[in-house]
Amino acid sequence: MNTVNNYTHSTVDLVPADSSHPMDNNGDSTDPWPGIKNVFSTPDSDPYNGQVSGINSTGFAFASGQVNFYVTQIAASNNVSIDKALNYPNPSGPDYPVNPVKPNGTLTTLVFHFTRAPQDMNVVIYNMAGEKIKSVAREMLLFSAAPSGNYRWVYEYDWNGRNDEGEEVAPGLYFYRVNADGKIKVGKLAVAR
Repeated sequence: MNTVNNYTHSTVDLVPADSSHPMDNNGDSTDPWPGIKNVFSTPDSDPYNGQVSGINSTGFAFASGQVNFYVTQIAASNNVSIDKALNYPNPSGPDYPVNPVKPNGTLTTLVFHFTRAPQDMNVVIYNMAGEKIKSVAREMLLFSAAPSGNYRWVYEYDWNGRNDEGEEVAPGLYFYRVNADGKIKVGKLAVAR
C-alpha cells in the first residue's frame, strides 16, 4: 500500500476460510489483486505526493503460517543514473566453483548500481558482431537487499550463458547494455568453456 506515516489508511487483510494459500492464484484470472508484486520498491513505495521514498521491501518468505520480510531504506535521488555496471566472475567459465546462493548453472552475475530504483529497465547481451544474444526484462533483474558499499540501489541478474533460445553461447567476448529510464551503460564479459 502506498502510504506514509503521517496519513491514516484503512487496510483489510483477507484470510481464506478454506486454509488455501492466498498466492495460489497470483497472476491468473481469479487473482483478487491483479498487479500485486512480491517486491515493493519505487515507484510503488512512493508516498501519494510523488516523492521518492527510498524504501524497498524484499525477501518475502511464507512458512508454517508466518511471514518474514525485510524492509530496507536506501538514499534515492530524484533522477536515476547508473553508477556501476559489472559482472563476476569475469571471465566466466567452468573452472569457477559453484556458488550455493546462486541458481544452478549460473555462469556469471551481472550487477548494476543505480542512484534510485529505475521505473523502466532492461539488459541486452550482444555478441561481438552486434547481434542480440539474450534479452533480460526488468522482472528478471533481482533487487539485492544487502546494502552496497555506497548505499546504492543494486540489481543483479544470474546468467547461465544461454541465449534467448536456450542454447549455450560460444566462448568469446560479449557486451551487455543496461537501459534504465533512458540512461545507458555498456559493459563487456568473457565466456570461457
